[in-house]
Amino acid sequence: MNCTLFNGGYCKKINKHVPKSWCVNACPLYQKDDVSPSLIKQIISFTKAAYTQVKQKNPIRSDIEIEKLREICKMCEYFSDNKGRPRCKKCGCYMNVKQRWATSNCIIGKW
Repeated sequence: MNCTLFNGGYCKKINKHVPKSWCVNACPLYQKDDVSPSLIKQIISFTKAAYTQVKQKNPIRSDIEIEKLREICKMCEYFSDNKGRPRCKKCGCYMNVKQRWATSNCIIGKW
C-alpha cells in the first residue's frame, strides 16, 4: 500500500481518522527520510556547530570552495531549495550558513 496521506486525516490502512503525529511516529509507510530532524535536534546541532566555529576563531571557506559545495548539495537527494533558502532535509541545516563555515561538514559525508 502506497499512502500519500502523511498529514493526518482519514487513514484507509487502519480505517480511522488520525493526526499527523500518528503518521510521523507510528505509520510504517511514512517516508522518514523526507522529514527534517526535530527542532530540538536542529537547535542542538546548530549550537554545537556554532561553538566549534567560534572556538576555531571563525574560519570561513573561500567563495570558490562554497560554490563547489553548493554544486554537490544541489545534486543530493536531501537538497531542498526552500523558497530560495537552500536547506538539507537530512540534517535540517540552512546550507548558506553550513557551507560558509570551514568547521562544518556534510552529515552524510559528501563534503
